[in-house]
Amino acid sequence: MTLAEITRSIGCDYYALGHHVEQGEAKLALRLCNYPPSWVQFYDENHLSGRDPVHRAVGRTHEAFLWSDAGQYIDFSPIDQRHMELAQRHGLGEGFTVPAHMPGDIQASCSFAAVPGRKLDEDGLVLARLIADDAFKAARRLIGYREFMEQMRSAPLTRRQRECLAWVAAGKTDWEIGQIIGIREGSVRRHISGACARLGAVKRPQAVFLACRGGAISYHEVRCAR
Repeated sequence: MTLAEITRSIGCDYYALGHHVEQGEAKLALRLCNYPPSWVQFYDENHLSGRDPVHRAVGRTHEAFLWSDAGQYIDFSPIDQRHMELAQRHGLGEGFTVPAHMPGDIQASCSFAAVPGRKLDEDGLVLARLIADDAFKAARRLIGYREFMEQMRSAPLTRRQRECLAWVAAGKTDWEIGQIIGIREGSVRRHISGACARLGAVKRPQAVFLACRGGAISYHEVRCAR
């Protein structure tokens, strides 16, 4: 059964499954959706992904939520309200989003939505929550994540390299990292440089991104480091 057929079977009209990046921003970013073309064009042309209130809410919770409840997770501003009103003008009514937080992956989600004025079916939302995770995993396999993960595992990081990168991701300086884990500042720099070399990264942010994306350090490790 296709994602479109699944969407109809749970009483919705639209689906969107993918990573939260601008169109074309990441080589292996996943994006599948059947949203109204006018909204997709407007969304991309105005680079709304980073400001999308639904995407921001996904970053604050592991729980599935209705779009109308996004304000429970973020500071919902007049600009966010305007965003939702514009989406409705383009044909998107109420929606339901299931976050897809996977260790080492870019933030992602699976959403289902209805046309304006159509009420979402509660039983359908239960099914949507169950379907979303399997749908996302299947889509990941289609875009080559297995090969990417194998490549990352071929260049493993040492325990210290992983530890230092996790603290870099948490915003700590080399001196702070050294104080936290009990090593010299120069040693911290060497561990981070070694991690960059193993990952093929030119700069630290790129190393953190590659390490998280490949699973060398996890979302949980970064959160604990904070």
